[in-house]
Amino acid sequence: MASFQAFKLGGAGKQRPRPSPALFAEEPEGEEDAQLQQGAQGPAADELSAAQHKDAGDAAAAAGQWGAALRSWDAALSAGAAEPHKLHESKAQVFLQLDRDWQALQCAQRAVELAPCWPEGHLTLGRSQLNMGEPELALVSLEQALHLCPGHPEAAEEAAAVRQLVMHRRASGDSVAGQRALVMQPGAAAAPAADSSGGSDEMQT
Repeated sequence: MASFQAFKLGGAGKQRPRPSPALFAEEPEGEEDAQLQQGAQGPAADELSAAQHKDAGDAAAAAGQWGAALRSWDAALSAGAAEPHKLHESKAQVFLQLDRDWQALQCAQRAVELAPCWPEGHLTLGRSQLNMGEPELALVSLEQALHLCPGHPEAAEEAAAVRQLVMHRRASGDSVAGQRALVMQPGAAAAPAADSSGGSDEMQT
């Protein structure tokens, strides 16, 4: 079901890692010079490092190396990535691939918290909630994705399917009884076993 939205599988060429200018900078003579140099070089070096980690994670995910992708994205988050909500959403997609639905839900929720107006975050949150057996919550998230991006093809298709499930549950009384839905995804393949370790389960900001 998941399709990687937060990064391009066949995007432009990635940047090669380059030595940080801070490694070769001369030691400042005074405190004022140190503050100026830190302000000019520190954030740029951190941003470059975060971008490299993100690119490495994107490439690993495109190759199906889920554990490596999670580790790289965690490193990018720790380095202060410019768009952390996209990394959390990407992690959620990978956790869905690995059938680790609780971790997927946590990451998707974090993505929505950081970027409440980003439709892809709500789409992935809806998928995570559906996998957790909460179609009513999933429908709310999918409809929010449609509200933010009318005509979104995936959100529209999945919202229609989940809406039917919700109506069936209401008719049978399952939603009133608070029973979780058993979600069977047609044509769903087994979770990839290769390189499934790694990546922190704890939420990062």
